[in-house]
Amino acid sequence: MFGLSKETQIKLKLLQYLDNHESYVNSEKIAEYLGVQYQTMRKYYREINQQLEQIYPEQQFYVEASTRYGTRLYRGEMNLDQISEIILTGTLEYAVFQKFIYERSFSSQAFCDEHGISFSKLRRKITQINQFLHRFDLHISISHQVKINGSEEGIRIMLFLLMYGLQPYTKSVYSDAVEEKYYRIGHLLANELEVEPNNYMVHLLSTWSFIISQSVHLGYNLSKNDRKNKVPLKEELTGWGNKDWELFNSVLYCFELCPNQAVSVKMDTSTKFKAQKWIKFFERHFRILVPAEKNMIYTMFHRLHLIKNYHFLDGELHSLLYPVTVEEAEQKDTAFDRQFQEFWQSYSKNVQDANNFVKCQSYLMCQNFIPLEQTFEKVHIFIYSKVSASSLQLIKNKIYRYFMGEVVIEFVDDFMDADFTIITEEINRTNFNKRQKIVVINPWVSEKDLLMLAVQLQEFLTHAKLA
Repeated sequence: MFGLSKETQIKLKLLQYLDNHESYVNSEKIAEYLGVQYQTMRKYYREINQQLEQIYPEQQFYVEASTRYGTRLYRGEMNLDQISEIILTGTLEYAVFQKFIYERSFSSQAFCDEHGISFSKLRRKITQINQFLHRFDLHISISHQVKINGSEEGIRIMLFLLMYGLQPYTKSVYSDAVEEKYYRIGHLLANELEVEPNNYMVHLLSTWSFIISQSVHLGYNLSKNDRKNKVPLKEELTGWGNKDWELFNSVLYCFELCPNQAVSVKMDTSTKFKAQKWIKFFERHFRILVPAEKNMIYTMFHRLHLIKNYHFLDGELHSLLYPVTVEEAEQKDTAFDRQFQEFWQSYSKNVQDANNFVKCQSYLMCQNFIPLEQTFEKVHIFIYSKVSASSLQLIKNKIYRYFMGEVVIEFVDDFMDADFTIITEEINRTNFNKRQKIVVINPWVSEKDLLMLAVQLQEFLTHAKLA
Protein backbone atom coordinates (compact mmCIF):
# COMPACT_ATOMS: atom_id res chain seq x y z
CA MET A 1 0.00 0.00 0.00
CA PHE A 2 1.42 3.39 -1.14
CA GLY A 3 4.80 1.75 -1.58
CA LEU A 4 5.23 1.22 2.15
CA SER A 5 8.15 -1.05 3.03
CA LYS A 6 7.46 -4.67 3.88
CA GLU A 7 8.62 -4.02 7.45
CA THR A 8 6.11 -1.16 7.94
CA GLN A 9 3.27 -3.24 6.48
CA ILE A 10 4.11 -6.18 8.77
CA LYS A 11 4.13 -3.88 11.83
CA LEU A 12 0.70 -2.52 10.93
CA LYS A 13 -0.60 -6.03 10.26
CA LEU A 14 0.84 -7.18 13.61
CA LEU A 15 -0.93 -4.41 15.53
CA GLN A 16 -4.23 -5.14 13.78
CA TYR A 17 -3.89 -8.86 14.51
CA LEU A 18 -3.21 -8.27 18.21
CA ASP A 19 -6.04 -5.75 18.41
CA ASN A 20 -8.47 -8.44 17.24
CA HIS A 21 -7.63 -10.60 20.27
CA GLU A 22 -8.76 -9.84 23.82
CA SER A 23 -5.87 -11.51 25.61
CA TYR A 24 -2.49 -13.15 25.03
CA VAL A 25 -1.79 -14.87 21.69
CA ASN A 26 0.84 -17.55 21.15
CA SER A 27 3.91 -15.72 19.78
CA GLU A 28 4.90 -18.50 17.38
CA LYS A 29 1.37 -18.47 15.97
CA ILE A 30 1.68 -14.72 15.32
CA ALA A 31 5.06 -15.17 13.62
CA GLU A 32 3.58 -17.88 11.38
CA TYR A 33 0.60 -15.62 10.52
CA LEU A 34 2.93 -12.74 9.60
CA GLY A 35 5.35 -14.97 7.71
CA VAL A 36 8.41 -13.84 9.70
CA GLN A 37 10.90 -15.44 12.07
CA TYR A 38 10.13 -15.31 15.80
CA GLN A 39 13.24 -13.21 16.51
CA THR A 40 12.28 -10.74 13.76
CA MET A 41 8.86 -10.33 15.33
CA ARG A 42 10.40 -9.61 18.76
CA LYS A 43 12.59 -6.99 17.07
CA TYR A 44 9.42 -5.32 15.74
CA TYR A 45 7.93 -5.32 19.27
CA ARG A 46 10.94 -3.44 20.61
CA GLU A 47 10.93 -0.93 17.76
CA ILE A 48 7.20 -0.22 18.12
CA ASN A 49 7.53 0.23 21.89
CA GLN A 50 10.59 2.49 21.59
CA GLN A 51 8.86 4.63 18.98
CA LEU A 52 5.73 5.05 21.07
CA GLU A 53 7.52 5.60 24.39
CA GLN A 54 8.99 8.82 22.96
CA ILE A 55 5.46 10.16 22.42
CA TYR A 56 3.58 8.39 25.21
CA PRO A 57 6.05 8.03 28.11
CA GLU A 58 3.27 7.10 30.55
CA GLN A 59 2.78 3.79 28.73
CA GLN A 60 -0.69 4.45 27.36
CA PHE A 61 0.22 1.93 24.69
CA TYR A 62 2.64 -0.99 24.48
CA VAL A 63 3.10 -4.49 23.12
CA GLU A 64 3.72 -6.98 25.92
CA ALA A 65 5.64 -10.15 25.03
CA SER A 66 5.78 -12.90 27.66
CA THR A 67 7.64 -16.18 27.20
CA ARG A 68 5.04 -17.84 29.42
CA TYR A 69 1.74 -16.36 28.20
CA GLY A 70 2.44 -15.06 24.70
CA THR A 71 1.88 -11.58 23.27
CA ARG A 72 -0.85 -9.00 23.84
CA LEU A 73 -1.57 -5.38 22.92
CA TYR A 74 -2.41 -2.77 25.52
CA ARG A 75 -3.67 0.52 24.08
CA GLY A 76 -5.62 2.11 26.93
CA GLU A 77 -8.02 4.69 25.56
CA MET A 78 -6.14 5.11 22.27
CA ASN A 79 -7.50 3.67 19.04
CA LEU A 80 -5.49 1.81 16.42
CA ASP A 81 -5.63 4.72 13.94
CA GLN A 82 -3.70 6.94 16.33
CA ILE A 83 -1.09 4.24 16.87
CA SER A 84 -0.78 3.53 13.12
CA GLU A 85 -0.34 7.25 12.45
CA ILE A 86 2.76 7.34 14.66
CA ILE A 87 4.33 4.50 12.68
CA LEU A 88 3.31 5.81 9.26
CA THR A 89 4.29 9.44 9.67
CA GLY A 90 7.82 8.36 10.51
CA THR A 91 8.35 6.64 7.15
CA LEU A 92 10.16 8.02 4.10
CA GLU A 93 7.16 7.13 1.93
CA TYR A 94 4.96 9.46 3.96
CA ALA A 95 7.59 12.20 3.82
CA VAL A 96 7.74 11.97 0.01
CA PHE A 97 3.96 12.25 -0.43
CA GLN A 98 3.69 15.03 2.13
CA LYS A 99 6.29 16.97 0.16
CA PHE A 100 4.17 16.66 -2.98
CA ILE A 101 1.28 18.46 -1.27
CA TYR A 102 3.37 21.61 -1.04
CA GLU A 103 5.39 21.28 -4.25
CA ARG A 104 5.02 18.88 -7.19
CA SER A 105 8.79 18.67 -7.60
CA PHE A 106 11.58 19.12 -5.05
CA SER A 107 15.35 18.85 -4.76
CA SER A 108 16.65 15.30 -4.31
CA GLN A 109 19.74 16.52 -2.47
CA ALA A 110 17.79 18.76 -0.07
CA PHE A 111 15.43 15.87 0.77
CA CYS A 112 18.33 13.47 1.37
CA ASP A 113 20.07 15.99 3.62
CA GLU A 114 16.87 16.65 5.59
CA HIS A 115 16.26 12.95 6.25
CA GLY A 116 19.88 11.84 6.54
CA ILE A 117 19.78 9.32 3.69
CA SER A 118 21.80 8.68 0.55
CA PHE A 119 20.58 9.41 -2.97
CA SER A 120 20.68 5.69 -3.80
CA LYS A 121 18.36 4.94 -0.88
CA LEU A 122 15.94 7.63 -2.04
CA ARG A 123 16.03 6.21 -5.57
CA ARG A 124 15.25 2.70 -4.25
CA LYS A 125 12.37 4.11 -2.21
CA ILE A 126 10.93 5.94 -5.24
CA THR A 127 11.17 2.73 -7.30
CA GLN A 128 9.25 0.95 -4.55
CA ILE A 129 6.54 3.65 -4.49
CA ASN A 130 6.24 3.59 -8.30
CA GLN A 131 5.42 -0.12 -8.24
CA PHE A 132 2.25 0.90 -6.39
CA LEU A 133 1.53 4.12 -8.33
CA HIS A 134 1.78 2.67 -11.83
CA ARG A 135 -1.59 0.92 -11.53
CA PHE A 136 -3.16 4.39 -11.16
CA ASP A 137 -1.30 5.88 -14.17
CA LEU A 138 0.95 7.91 -11.85
CA HIS A 139 4.74 7.96 -11.78
CA ILE A 140 7.51 9.66 -9.78
CA SER A 141 10.66 10.58 -11.71
CA ILE A 142 13.95 11.17 -9.91
CA SER A 143 17.21 12.86 -10.94
CA HIS A 144 18.37 16.12 -9.37
CA GLN A 145 14.64 16.76 -8.85
CA VAL A 146 11.90 14.42 -7.58
CA LYS A 147 8.69 15.00 -9.55
CA ILE A 148 5.25 13.36 -9.56
CA ASN A 149 3.68 12.88 -13.00
CA GLY A 150 0.17 11.97 -14.12
CA SER A 151 -3.31 13.46 -14.40
CA GLU A 152 -3.98 16.33 -12.03
CA GLU A 153 -7.17 14.65 -10.79
CA GLY A 154 -5.26 11.42 -10.08
CA ILE A 155 -2.50 13.21 -8.16
CA ARG A 156 -5.01 15.06 -5.98
CA ILE A 157 -7.03 11.93 -5.23
CA MET A 158 -3.90 9.93 -4.40
CA LEU A 159 -2.66 12.58 -1.97
CA PHE A 160 -6.09 12.79 -0.36
CA LEU A 161 -6.43 9.02 0.04
CA LEU A 162 -2.99 8.88 1.63
CA MET A 163 -3.57 11.74 4.07
CA TYR A 164 -7.14 10.81 4.92
CA GLY A 165 -7.31 7.06 4.32
CA LEU A 166 -4.13 5.98 6.11
CA GLN A 167 -4.43 8.52 8.91
CA PRO A 168 -8.09 9.55 9.44
CA TYR A 169 -7.10 11.73 12.39
CA THR A 170 -3.66 12.99 11.42
CA LYS A 171 -2.80 16.64 11.95
CA SER A 172 0.85 16.39 10.97
CA VAL A 173 0.17 17.59 7.40
CA TYR A 174 -0.83 21.04 8.71
CA SER A 175 0.91 23.76 10.59
CA ASP A 176 -1.15 24.99 13.58
CA ALA A 177 -2.28 28.15 11.74
CA VAL A 178 -3.28 26.22 8.61
CA GLU A 179 -5.08 23.61 10.69
CA GLU A 180 -7.21 26.26 12.38
CA LYS A 181 -8.06 27.86 9.03
CA TYR A 182 -9.12 24.61 7.35
CA TYR A 183 -10.95 23.35 10.41
CA ARG A 184 -13.13 26.44 10.05
CA ILE A 185 -13.50 25.79 6.30
CA GLY A 186 -14.47 22.17 7.09
CA HIS A 187 -17.32 23.47 9.27
CA LEU A 188 -18.49 25.83 6.52
CA LEU A 189 -18.39 23.04 3.92
CA ALA A 190 -20.40 20.74 6.21
CA ASN A 191 -23.09 23.41 6.40
CA GLU A 192 -22.95 23.95 2.63
CA LEU A 193 -23.36 20.20 1.98
CA GLU A 194 -26.03 19.92 4.71
CA VAL A 195 -24.23 17.21 6.71
CA GLU A 196 -23.63 16.98 10.44
CA PRO A 197 -20.44 18.92 11.34
CA ASN A 198 -19.00 16.19 13.60
CA ASN A 199 -15.24 15.76 14.07
CA TYR A 200 -15.03 13.01 11.45
CA MET A 201 -16.85 14.99 8.76
CA VAL A 202 -15.09 18.29 9.50
CA HIS A 203 -11.68 16.60 9.36
CA LEU A 204 -12.55 14.84 6.10
CA LEU A 205 -13.81 18.02 4.40
CA SER A 206 -10.93 20.15 5.68
CA THR A 207 -8.32 17.61 4.50
CA TRP A 208 -9.79 17.28 1.01
CA SER A 209 -10.33 21.03 0.57
CA PHE A 210 -6.74 21.64 1.76
CA ILE A 211 -5.35 19.24 -0.88
CA ILE A 212 -7.30 21.01 -3.65
CA SER A 213 -6.46 24.52 -2.40
CA GLN A 214 -2.76 23.67 -2.33
CA SER A 215 -2.95 22.38 -5.91
CA VAL A 216 -4.71 25.56 -7.02
CA HIS A 217 -2.13 27.65 -5.16
CA LEU A 218 0.66 25.86 -7.05
CA GLY A 219 -1.03 26.80 -10.33
CA TYR A 220 -2.49 23.38 -11.22
CA ASN A 221 -5.99 24.59 -12.11
CA LEU A 222 -8.51 22.14 -13.59
CA SER A 223 -10.53 24.93 -15.22
CA LYS A 224 -9.66 28.42 -16.35
CA ASN A 225 -11.81 31.48 -17.00
CA ASP A 226 -15.17 29.97 -16.01
CA ARG A 227 -17.90 32.16 -17.48
CA LYS A 228 -20.05 31.48 -14.44
CA ASN A 229 -18.19 30.35 -11.35
CA LYS A 230 -20.52 28.13 -9.30
CA VAL A 231 -18.10 27.50 -6.43
CA PRO A 232 -19.57 28.44 -3.02
CA LEU A 233 -17.52 30.00 -0.20
CA LYS A 234 -15.45 31.97 -2.73
CA GLU A 235 -13.55 33.83 -0.01
CA GLU A 236 -12.42 30.57 1.62
CA LEU A 237 -11.97 28.48 -1.56
CA THR A 238 -9.84 31.09 -3.29
CA GLY A 239 -9.00 30.34 -6.92
CA TRP A 240 -11.24 27.27 -7.20
CA GLY A 241 -12.93 26.78 -10.57
CA ASN A 242 -16.04 24.79 -11.40
CA LYS A 243 -14.02 21.64 -12.20
CA ASP A 244 -12.22 21.86 -8.86
CA TRP A 245 -15.58 21.97 -7.09
CA GLU A 246 -16.92 19.11 -9.25
CA LEU A 247 -13.90 16.95 -8.38
CA PHE A 248 -14.36 17.77 -4.69
CA ASN A 249 -17.98 16.58 -4.79
CA SER A 250 -17.34 13.65 -7.12
CA VAL A 251 -14.72 12.05 -4.86
CA LEU A 252 -16.97 12.44 -1.80
CA TYR A 253 -19.76 10.77 -3.77
CA CYS A 254 -17.94 7.89 -5.45
CA PHE A 255 -16.07 6.82 -2.29
CA GLU A 256 -19.24 7.25 -0.14
CA LEU A 257 -17.50 9.68 2.17
CA CYS A 258 -20.37 12.14 2.46
CA PRO A 259 -24.06 11.15 2.86
CA ASN A 260 -26.63 12.36 0.32
CA GLN A 261 -23.91 13.70 -1.95
CA ALA A 262 -24.93 13.86 -5.63
CA VAL A 263 -23.09 14.47 -8.90
CA SER A 264 -24.21 15.58 -12.33
CA VAL A 265 -22.54 12.71 -14.24
CA LYS A 266 -25.21 10.42 -15.69
CA MET A 267 -25.05 6.64 -15.82
CA ASP A 268 -24.16 5.17 -19.20
CA THR A 269 -25.72 2.10 -20.84
CA SER A 270 -22.78 -0.19 -20.03
CA THR A 271 -22.95 0.67 -16.32
CA LYS A 272 -26.73 0.01 -16.26
CA PHE A 273 -26.14 -3.35 -17.92
CA LYS A 274 -23.62 -4.39 -15.24
CA ALA A 275 -26.03 -3.35 -12.49
CA GLN A 276 -28.87 -5.34 -14.12
CA LYS A 277 -26.59 -8.39 -14.36
CA TRP A 278 -25.67 -8.03 -10.68
CA ILE A 279 -29.34 -7.87 -9.68
CA LYS A 280 -30.16 -10.89 -11.85
CA PHE A 281 -27.49 -13.10 -10.27
CA PHE A 282 -28.19 -11.84 -6.75
CA GLU A 283 -31.86 -12.76 -7.07
CA ARG A 284 -30.90 -16.16 -8.45
CA HIS A 285 -28.65 -16.93 -5.46
CA PHE A 286 -30.30 -15.02 -2.59
CA ARG A 287 -33.75 -13.41 -2.89
CA ILE A 288 -35.87 -10.96 -4.90
CA LEU A 289 -34.91 -7.30 -4.40
CA VAL A 290 -37.48 -4.55 -3.89
CA PRO A 291 -37.27 -1.39 -6.10
CA ALA A 292 -35.49 0.68 -3.42
CA GLU A 293 -32.80 -2.01 -3.10
CA LYS A 294 -32.35 -2.15 -6.87
CA ASN A 295 -31.80 1.62 -6.87
CA MET A 296 -29.02 1.08 -4.32
CA ILE A 297 -27.34 -1.32 -6.78
CA TYR A 298 -27.60 1.19 -9.64
CA THR A 299 -26.05 3.84 -7.37
CA MET A 300 -23.24 1.47 -6.38
CA PHE A 301 -22.36 0.83 -10.03
CA HIS A 302 -22.55 4.54 -10.82
CA ARG A 303 -19.97 5.14 -8.08
CA LEU A 304 -17.80 2.30 -9.38
CA HIS A 305 -17.95 3.77 -12.88
CA LEU A 306 -16.62 7.12 -11.62
CA ILE A 307 -13.88 5.45 -9.57
CA LYS A 308 -12.82 3.52 -12.68
CA ASN A 309 -12.64 6.75 -14.68
CA TYR A 310 -10.21 8.09 -12.09
CA HIS A 311 -8.17 4.82 -12.37
CA PHE A 312 -8.70 4.01 -8.68
CA LEU A 313 -10.77 0.82 -9.00
CA ASP A 314 -8.23 -1.20 -7.00
CA GLY A 315 -8.89 -3.89 -4.39
CA GLU A 316 -6.00 -2.81 -2.17
CA LEU A 317 -7.50 0.66 -1.83
CA HIS A 318 -10.85 -0.80 -0.76
CA SER A 319 -9.62 -1.74 2.70
CA LEU A 320 -8.44 1.84 3.14
CA LEU A 321 -11.95 3.26 3.02
CA TYR A 322 -14.31 0.39 3.77
CA PRO A 323 -14.55 -2.10 6.67
CA VAL A 324 -13.79 -5.17 4.56
CA THR A 325 -10.66 -6.46 2.84
CA VAL A 326 -10.25 -8.74 -0.17
CA GLU A 327 -9.13 -11.51 2.20
CA GLU A 328 -12.34 -11.20 4.24
CA ALA A 329 -14.41 -11.43 1.07
CA GLU A 330 -12.56 -14.58 0.01
CA GLN A 331 -11.47 -16.57 3.05
CA LYS A 332 -14.43 -16.84 5.44
CA ASP A 333 -16.38 -20.08 5.58
CA THR A 334 -19.87 -19.34 6.89
CA ALA A 335 -23.07 -20.34 5.09
CA PHE A 336 -23.41 -16.77 3.80
CA ASP A 337 -19.81 -16.63 2.57
CA ARG A 338 -20.15 -19.86 0.62
CA GLN A 339 -23.38 -18.57 -0.90
CA PHE A 340 -21.65 -15.29 -1.79
CA GLN A 341 -18.76 -17.11 -3.49
CA GLU A 342 -21.25 -19.00 -5.66
CA PHE A 343 -23.00 -15.73 -6.54
CA TRP A 344 -19.69 -13.99 -7.32
CA GLN A 345 -18.43 -16.80 -9.56
CA SER A 346 -21.66 -16.66 -11.58
CA TYR A 347 -21.61 -12.88 -11.85
CA SER A 348 -17.88 -12.41 -12.60
CA LYS A 349 -18.01 -14.90 -15.50
CA ASN A 350 -20.61 -12.77 -17.26
CA VAL A 351 -19.20 -9.23 -16.96
CA GLN A 352 -15.95 -7.36 -17.41
CA ASP A 353 -14.16 -5.36 -14.69
CA ALA A 354 -15.29 -7.76 -11.95
CA ASN A 355 -12.13 -7.04 -9.96
CA ASN A 356 -11.43 -7.14 -6.22
CA PHE A 357 -12.75 -3.62 -5.55
CA VAL A 358 -16.10 -4.57 -7.12
CA LYS A 359 -16.02 -7.87 -5.24
CA CYS A 360 -15.57 -6.15 -1.87
CA GLN A 361 -18.36 -3.67 -2.66
CA SER A 362 -20.61 -6.57 -3.65
CA TYR A 363 -19.75 -8.41 -0.44
CA LEU A 364 -20.77 -5.40 1.66
CA MET A 365 -23.97 -4.91 -0.33
CA CYS A 366 -24.97 -8.57 0.00
CA GLN A 367 -24.43 -8.35 3.76
CA ASN A 368 -26.75 -5.34 3.89
CA PHE A 369 -29.48 -7.23 2.01
CA ILE A 370 -29.29 -10.51 3.93
CA PRO A 371 -30.77 -10.72 7.47
CA LEU A 372 -28.14 -11.40 10.12
CA GLU A 373 -29.62 -14.78 11.06
CA GLN A 374 -29.17 -15.96 7.47
CA THR A 375 -25.42 -15.30 7.56
CA PHE A 376 -24.86 -18.10 10.10
CA GLU A 377 -25.15 -21.86 9.83
CA LYS A 378 -28.57 -23.24 10.77
CA VAL A 379 -28.80 -26.24 13.11
CA HIS A 380 -32.05 -28.13 13.79
CA ILE A 381 -32.34 -29.45 17.34
CA PHE A 382 -34.96 -31.69 18.93
CA ILE A 383 -35.26 -31.59 22.75
CA TYR A 384 -36.74 -34.52 24.62
CA SER A 385 -37.57 -33.71 28.23
CA LYS A 386 -40.28 -34.46 30.78
CA VAL A 387 -40.08 -30.98 32.31
CA SER A 388 -43.04 -28.59 32.12
CA ALA A 389 -43.76 -26.56 28.98
CA SER A 390 -42.52 -23.34 30.60
CA SER A 391 -39.32 -25.06 31.80
CA LEU A 392 -38.76 -26.50 28.32
CA GLN A 393 -39.07 -23.01 26.86
CA LEU A 394 -36.48 -21.75 29.35
CA ILE A 395 -34.09 -24.50 28.19
CA LYS A 396 -34.60 -23.47 24.57
CA ASN A 397 -34.12 -19.78 25.34
CA LYS A 398 -30.90 -20.40 27.23
CA ILE A 399 -29.45 -22.51 24.41
CA TYR A 400 -30.58 -20.09 21.70
CA ARG A 401 -29.10 -17.02 23.43
CA TYR A 402 -25.83 -18.75 24.23
CA PHE A 403 -25.15 -19.52 20.55
CA MET A 404 -26.58 -16.28 19.18
CA GLY A 405 -24.08 -14.70 16.79
CA GLU A 406 -22.40 -18.05 16.06
CA VAL A 407 -25.12 -20.35 14.68
CA VAL A 408 -28.88 -20.14 14.22
CA ILE A 409 -30.63 -22.68 16.41
CA GLU A 410 -34.00 -23.88 15.13
CA PHE A 411 -35.94 -26.20 17.43
CA VAL A 412 -38.06 -28.86 15.73
CA ASP A 413 -40.98 -30.97 17.02
CA ASP A 414 -39.89 -34.25 15.46
CA PHE A 415 -36.52 -35.89 16.09
CA MET A 416 -36.57 -37.17 12.48
CA ASP A 417 -36.16 -33.53 11.32
CA ALA A 418 -33.31 -32.78 13.74
CA ASP A 419 -29.58 -32.62 13.11
CA PHE A 420 -29.09 -33.90 16.64
CA THR A 421 -31.12 -34.44 19.79
CA ILE A 422 -30.82 -33.09 23.33
CA ILE A 423 -32.26 -35.03 26.25
CA THR A 424 -32.49 -34.14 29.94
CA GLU A 425 -32.84 -37.68 31.25
CA GLU A 426 -31.68 -41.08 30.11
CA ILE A 427 -34.21 -42.84 27.88
CA ASN A 428 -34.54 -45.86 25.61
CA ARG A 429 -32.66 -44.78 22.49
CA THR A 430 -33.76 -47.60 20.19
CA ASN A 431 -36.35 -45.41 18.47
CA PHE A 432 -33.78 -42.72 17.60
CA ASN A 433 -31.65 -42.63 14.45
CA LYS A 434 -28.41 -44.42 15.34
CA ARG A 435 -26.40 -41.97 13.24
CA GLN A 436 -27.88 -38.97 15.00
CA LYS A 437 -25.90 -37.47 17.87
CA ILE A 438 -27.65 -37.46 21.25
CA VAL A 439 -26.46 -35.06 23.94
CA VAL A 440 -27.50 -35.39 27.58
CA ILE A 441 -27.74 -32.18 29.63
CA ASN A 442 -29.16 -31.09 32.96
CA PRO A 443 -32.73 -29.66 33.03
CA TRP A 444 -31.34 -26.39 34.47
CA VAL A 445 -28.67 -26.18 31.69
CA SER A 446 -25.38 -25.50 33.43
CA GLU A 447 -22.40 -23.67 31.97
CA LYS A 448 -20.69 -27.04 31.57
CA ASP A 449 -23.71 -28.29 29.59
CA LEU A 450 -23.43 -25.34 27.21
CA LEU A 451 -19.68 -25.83 26.74
CA MET A 452 -20.23 -29.53 25.97
CA LEU A 453 -23.00 -28.61 23.55
CA ALA A 454 -20.66 -26.10 21.86
CA VAL A 455 -18.14 -28.89 21.22
CA GLN A 456 -20.83 -31.13 19.72
CA LEU A 457 -22.12 -28.29 17.54
CA GLN A 458 -18.65 -27.56 16.24
CA GLU A 459 -18.10 -31.23 15.38
CA PHE A 460 -21.44 -31.37 13.58
CA LEU A 461 -20.70 -28.22 11.55
CA THR A 462 -17.23 -29.49 10.63
CA HIS A 463 -18.63 -32.83 9.40
CA ALA A 464 -21.46 -31.06 7.53
CA LYS A 465 -18.96 -28.86 5.61
CA LEU A 466 -16.82 -31.89 4.73
CA ALA A 467 -19.91 -33.74 3.52
